[in-house]
Amino acid sequence: MSFIKKLYDYRPWGAASTPPPQEVEDIEQNYCIIKCAVPTSVHATLSLIDAEPVNWYPQELLNEFTIVHDNLYNTCHQFDQFRITEQFSSTHLKIGTELRYYIHFVTDRYKENTWLTLLGLLMIAHEVLQTPSQVKTELIHVTRIGRHLAQAMSRVMQEGGANNITFDEQFKSDLLLIFVNHTDWFRLLKDTCFEFSHHDSEWEFKQNYYQVVSMATPFLL
Repeated sequence: MSFIKKLYDYRPWGAASTPPPQEVEDIEQNYCIIKCAVPTSVHATLSLIDAEPVNWYPQELLNEFTIVHDNLYNTCHQFDQFRITEQFSSTHLKIGTELRYYIHFVTDRYKENTWLTLLGLLMIAHEVLQTPSQVKTELIHVTRIGRHLAQAMSRVMQEGGANNITFDEQFKSDLLLIFVNHTDWFRLLKDTCFEFSHHDSEWEFKQNYYQVVSMATPFLL
């Protein structure tokens, strides 16, 4: 069983719940890192995942993306129940900082495979657009997260990856279903970029959102 699978299976409280306190004494050595990882920051958790080499077996990638999405969801929605004034004061410094960690993690960890990196960035973008209105406004206009994502997507596709692994349609569908309830990744990319361009209409280079869609077209072949 892989590190990522252990990490996922060990979380009995669920993705959106607060983990109980953990004791690390008298536990199996190969589980210690999991128990210690639970209450850590986003940066530390992603660093623990990144400490293990990527396992390109499809089920292992699905397990890993599920873990990342669970943490990403908690990051994006941690202020959902707060008052608007609290969302306004906390979003950029807390959520914005953590989202930049996710962008760096995805672009660095999966850089060998361009399509997978693109899907990881799309997962982040999609989750941002699911946040409450005030949070989303802060992320787009203060953190400028859409611009960071558009630039990261463009850079990933321009540079390309050295990994020639191709994924079948079943894997692509399963991967997408981790974070959205349909299986057309290109349509989701197009809709997501267009929505960001609508919200971020004052950006001088907002055509970058449309450029991402054009650059991704070859991956449909």
